[in-house]
Amino acid sequence: MDHRLRKKLETQILPRVERPGRYSGGELNVPRRDFTRADLRMCLAFPDLYEIGMSHLGFALVYHLANECRGAACERVFAPWPDMEALLREHAVPLFSLETKTPLCDFDILGVTLAYELGYTNLLTMLDLGGVPIYAADRSDNHPLLLGGGCCAFNPEPVADFFDLFLIGEAEDALPQILALCLELKKQNAARREKLARLAALPGVYVPSLYQADYDGPVFKGLRARAGAPDRVDKRFVANMDAAWHPDAPVMPGIQAVHDRARVELFRGCTRGCRFCNAGMIYRPLRARSPEKVAALAAEIYESTGSEEITLLSFNATDYPGLEAVLEKIDEFAAPRRLSVSLPSTRVDSFTKGVGRRLRCVRPSGLTFAPEAGSQRLRDVINKQITDREILDAVNAAADAGWNRVKLYFMIGLPTETMDDVEAIAELIYQILAAGRGFAKKKRRFDVTASVSTFIPKPHTPFQWEAMDTPGNIDEKQIYLRHRL
Repeated sequence: MDHRLRKKLETQILPRVERPGRYSGGELNVPRRDFTRADLRMCLAFPDLYEIGMSHLGFALVYHLANECRGAACERVFAPWPDMEALLREHAVPLFSLETKTPLCDFDILGVTLAYELGYTNLLTMLDLGGVPIYAADRSDNHPLLLGGGCCAFNPEPVADFFDLFLIGEAEDALPQILALCLELKKQNAARREKLARLAALPGVYVPSLYQADYDGPVFKGLRARAGAPDRVDKRFVANMDAAWHPDAPVMPGIQAVHDRARVELFRGCTRGCRFCNAGMIYRPLRARSPEKVAALAAEIYESTGSEEITLLSFNATDYPGLEAVLEKIDEFAAPRRLSVSLPSTRVDSFTKGVGRRLRCVRPSGLTFAPEAGSQRLRDVINKQITDREILDAVNAAADAGWNRVKLYFMIGLPTETMDDVEAIAELIYQILAAGRGFAKKKRRFDVTASVSTFIPKPHTPFQWEAMDTPGNIDEKQIYLRHRL
């Protein structure tokens, strides 16, 4: 960004926005380097607010991984809040990166984390603000390549017209290969078309412009490869989690993030097969880190960030075979420092009193369980293989171990759902509340928080072709539960 625009940013824009820290950069653990002198410059975009993007482990992993690649430098950008968007347009200042305030149109690559579909329209706004043509077909050799990744990249066609290429799968092994080839092609002064053709030959890379959609009337029949592109794009995945790259000094948010804590992955993948779960399908097979590696990473991240809470991430943390062992190892440095150790949503049928007590050894946070449906019939339909008895036993184990707060996740609008199933959500919540209070120690409250979301059919799941419930039905069920609870 030239001096004139930077001065306008500092004097006329940032003082007028709600949270300037969203756009300032300069946080703890940003790589110390001259980003502008790198041979290949990449900007990693998260199409949502700074506070949300900085809570996303995959975004942090790709950012630090790209900055480890020889010859490359990676910066960050997030979707601006409407006040910032309006001021950027008013003053004709392009959307810029946090690290060097470089306009998006001046990078070689724009990488986009596609974590959920609601970010799609935000991305288009970011491209428009950053001076990048929205449609891939409208970009020239002077524009950055738009690279999409993340779980939504497994279903790329809804946004294929906007992207030059996608990485299908996990980044640890694939991204260094992509950046190395991009650097080589840049040095050769290759044209955009040649770059895309060469990149399409890499495993896991999908270039939409090299495929032709075939239809039988209105019915989509498939994609046909052109110009030497592979007929099938196989996903990339990390086989050995102990050997997988992981940042040991992640950037600390400059303002309060949604999830402001140290994060370590226990494992990837899931064997449960819930019929609504996209992530459980696309991240197979299951691959776990060793307890020793998890504990070592947790200690390294604490030392580099000072985070007061450590979260052990996975789809079902209590399915991790060495959970109690890893909690014991983490306790060795967490307990003396009064650090909190938390787990994401846990399976009630594998939660034990031992896990509950081990988590209580340090400053505790809450526990989260996900029954998903209130009735046994509907849990059988969605393949959520837990019973009412197992749910109540898990709550009893948590309360007996000293916990006095649990959060529950439910969904409405699931296939075959009736109002009896909705009523069963309320009945189960009251049963859980009664069970918890019955086991809670005297003079201690036991609180239950229930979150009820709406089912959305996801690609690559058994329910992908199911219709969403109507807005009227969803409103009726939400009103019923509010009244009932």
